[in-house]
Amino acid sequence: MKGNLKKVFRFKTFYILLAIALFMLPTTLYMPSQAQSRAIVTAIGIDKTEDNLYEVTLAVITPKSGGQVGGGSMVETGTGQTVAIAMHLLSINFGKKLGLQHCDSIIMSDDVLKDDITNVLDYFIRTNNLTSDANLINCPKSAKELITQGASSQASSVANINDIIQYNNDFLYSTNVTIYEFYNRYFSEAGAIYMPIIELEGEKNILDSYDTKTQDNEGGSDSQSSSSSSLSSNSSSSNSSSSDSESSNSGASNSKDSSGSTSSGGDATNSSKLTSNGKCAVIKKGVKIREISENERIALNILSKNSDKGIIGTSNFTEGALNNATIIMQLVNKDLSVKGYFENGKPKIKFDVDMIVKPDEIIMDKMDLDAITGLTSFMTPKLKQALIDNINKCINELIENMKTYQTDILFVYDNLNRFHHKELENFLNTLEDKSDYLNYVDFETNINIRGKI
Repeated sequence: MKGNLKKVFRFKTFYILLAIALFMLPTTLYMPSQAQSRAIVTAIGIDKTEDNLYEVTLAVITPKSGGQVGGGSMVETGTGQTVAIAMHLLSINFGKKLGLQHCDSIIMSDDVLKDDITNVLDYFIRTNNLTSDANLINCPKSAKELITQGASSQASSVANINDIIQYNNDFLYSTNVTIYEFYNRYFSEAGAIYMPIIELEGEKNILDSYDTKTQDNEGGSDSQSSSSSSLSSNSSSSNSSSSDSESSNSGASNSKDSSGSTSSGGDATNSSKLTSNGKCAVIKKGVKIREISENERIALNILSKNSDKGIIGTSNFTEGALNNATIIMQLVNKDLSVKGYFENGKPKIKFDVDMIVKPDEIIMDKMDLDAITGLTSFMTPKLKQALIDNINKCINELIENMKTYQTDILFVYDNLNRFHHKELENFLNTLEDKSDYLNYVDFETNINIRGKI
C-alpha cells in the first residue's frame, strides 16, 4: 500500500489535481443552492389586458431549507408588450432567474387565442429552460384567476390540472396537447388540433359558464335527448375532476404586477373549483375556432384510438320490460380500425369500430324490478340499433362541423398522406382551394356493439 502511494506522489498530475481540489472546495461549500437563485415555476397563465398587453401569471413554489419543495406557493403577475418582456419583468420582481424545468402547464385565455399563439409560444421554444412536454390548456375567461385559485388551495392545482388532462388523454379522446404536438400539427397541411379546456367555476360564474354553451349543442332543448348525449366521454371526465381542489382561502395568496405593486389574486371565491367536463377547443393555425359540442365529444371518444373508456346511451327506448327507458352503457373495450384509401381518384376514410359494453344504469318512470333483474339475454337487435343510431348522429355532427370549419381533428389528411401520398397530391392539385379537401372526402363508419343487459 505504501509503495503504491509513493508511486502516486511521484506524478506531477497528482499535485495538480490536489491543487485544483483545494482551490474549488471552499467555492463549492459556500456556493448558494439553485433554490436560492431560481424561482421554481410550476404553471404559467397568459391573458390579454384591455391595452392589448400580455399579462403573464406564474405559479411559484418556495423550497424549504435543505432543498425540499413545499415550503409555500405564491402567484406573481407581470405585463408587457410581449411575453419575453413580461417574463423579464417577473424575473426582476423575484430577484431570481425563472426556473421553468418543472413547469408543465401553459394556460391561455380566449383573448390570447384570438390571435396566432405561435407569437406567444415563441419565447418558450427558444429557451432551453422549458420542457417541450408542457401541456397547452385553454381557460376561456381568465388564466390568472385559475392559477390564483390553485395557489390559494392547500392542494396543488397543477397536479389537479394534470390529473384531468392525463385522464382525458389516457381514457377519453386524447387532448394532451404539448408544445411539441402543437407545432407538429401547426406546420402540417391540416393545421388543426383540439386543446383541453379547464375552467374556474363558483357561485358567481357557474351559470354563466353553461348558459350560452348548452344552447349551441344539438338537442339542448330536449331534456331527454340532452340527457342521452351528455352521457358521453365527458361524463367520465367530469368524474375524474371530482378530486379537484377547492380554495380554503380566497385571499390567501396575493399577486404582483410588473411594477411591483401588490394586488388581489383574482375574484376566486371559496366555492370556486377547477372543472373540465371533457370540454376542448378546436385550434387551427394557432387560433381558437370554436368549442366542440357534447355530441362531438361522444364521436371523438368512439373514433380515437387512444380512448378505451367512456359511456354511451339512448333514451325513450321501449322493448319488453323496458318502457320509455334511458339506458346507459359503459364502454368496456374497443377495437378501432381506420383505413384511408382512394377510389376512382376520390379520397375515402373508413372507421370500423367493435365495442364491448355493459349496463351502467337503466332509468324508467315505473321500474319493474322483477322484469329488470330477469333480463339476462345478450344485446337485443333493437337496443343495439338504437345505440348505433345515437353514435352515428354524433359522428355525423362532428364530420359536418369539420367540413364547415375546415378543421381536420380526425387527422384524415395525415392518414391519407402516410399511405397514399402520391394519390393525395394529385387529388389536391385538382382543387381550387386545397384547404377545402374535407368536403370531398367520403366518410364511412361501421359500428358493432356487443354486450349484455
